[in-house]
Amino acid sequence: MFAVIPPTESEPRIVDDFIRHLNRLLKRHNAARNGDDRLRLRVAAHVGVVSAADNGFAGEPAVVVGRLLDSAPLRAAIAAADDAHLALLLSRDVYQGTVAGGYTTVEPSDFRQVKIQVKKYSGEAWLFVPGADVHGLDLPEATGAAEAAPSAKTAGQVVHTVFHGDVRLDGGVIGISNN
Repeated sequence: MFAVIPPTESEPRIVDDFIRHLNRLLKRHNAARNGDDRLRLRVAAHVGVVSAADNGFAGEPAVVVGRLLDSAPLRAAIAAADDAHLALLLSRDVYQGTVAGGYTTVEPSDFRQVKIQVKKYSGEAWLFVPGADVHGLDLPEATGAAEAAPSAKTAGQVVHTVFHGDVRLDGGVIGISNN
């Protein structure tokens, strides 16, 4: 799912409230399920301006969210934290503006800085896995080579969601992918 959040929504509300509630709902959903029956998500967030395009949305922020979602550290984190229901990866802009800025109840020490290298995108991001020691997870280092593309099972499957209500992210883009 790829969601564009209206500019009237606040980043701290997404990073803090939305992620906390999403994790709680996933935990409830997964309580009676095991293994492949559980729903586990990779979530990424970045800010910026996007525009409608023939196949969804266009703009650098949409590309960044896609690269963050497809990154090896995010994929490895959700795989390594077997009891986790989601793993969140924030772009530098979102992390600096919300978590490091002290605008969330999530502490900066709960995040782990990772290097991302997917296709032509290279950057740093901050990883959070609710309920897991993110610093103790065995994660790959960015190698400079292109990372694996999405599997044929998920390639081309895109859902666009427009939120109405209390979700806020200032000029932002959030991406969520089912593990």
